[in-house]
Amino acid sequence: MTGTIRRRPTMRDVAEHSGVSVQTVSNLVNNRLRQMSEVTRLRIEEAMAELGYHPNLTARGLRSARTATIGFLLLDEGARYLADPMTDQVIAGVGDVARDRGYSVLIHAGRPGPPDSGLLKPVLESRVDGALLFLSGPREQRAWYPARAAELHVPVVLLEEPRGGAATMSVRADNRAGARRLAEHLIERGHRRIAFIAAHQPWPMLEQRHRGYHDALAAAGIAVDRELELFEAPGTPPWPRPWSTACCQCPTRPPRSWEATTCSRSAPCGRPARAACASPRISP
Repeated sequence: MTGTIRRRPTMRDVAEHSGVSVQTVSNLVNNRLRQMSEVTRLRIEEAMAELGYHPNLTARGLRSARTATIGFLLLDEGARYLADPMTDQVIAGVGDVARDRGYSVLIHAGRPGPPDSGLLKPVLESRVDGALLFLSGPREQRAWYPARAAELHVPVVLLEEPRGGAATMSVRADNRAGARRLAEHLIERGHRRIAFIAAHQPWPMLEQRHRGYHDALAAAGIAVDRELELFEAPGTPPWPRPWSTACCQCPTRPPRSWEATTCSRSAPCGRPARAACASPRISP
């Protein structure tokens, strides 16, 4: 069978064009790639491209009750949340894996505040098969969302948050240990006045890093100085210089940059010898 099909091509057309069964084409469309050889897969994909065939996802979804879509549900106070360097990298990673598995990603955002079922709208409307939750705001407010999703029997994965229960999965870095090692690195070099700078909006990874910072101070016998803890940064760039230099107003030596401001240890200003940002949201 050759030539261009003027009507919308079907799965049967692809099967005839590529010399395989309809079931084999269906296996590829439904991402059951283990049931065919690489040569067969390439032949079917070539036939689909030549005929201009695209699966009818609506019909397939009605039959299987699946959407082949993953929800990325985000709570972020910033209107420019997609410009945030951390969120951007997380979404990029999710998108790469989803694309390789034949899934789409639906991004839906809300602002931190009292729990609002609006963030779960894609779940409630059955527009996604599961969801990733990347949440900011007070801990008790964040906890409402995975609990509500569990009631709806929708699979969810929490990002950078401890597990919300036996039915909830979580993916996170060891933020507490990482922050402790960072503070210990400065302490080992003789610094005692070490500032902790973070966004004012609570994020789970920042909470863990704050604890790691305290762990390092306690282990070194350094008392916590609340004046060296700044939770004033906006969540997304650009970050204003007045905030970034607030930690180190040393008249004898201007700060080198907003990312890691430094003062001379012998300077009379009494500001911290080192100030390290707590998150890639506010540091490179």
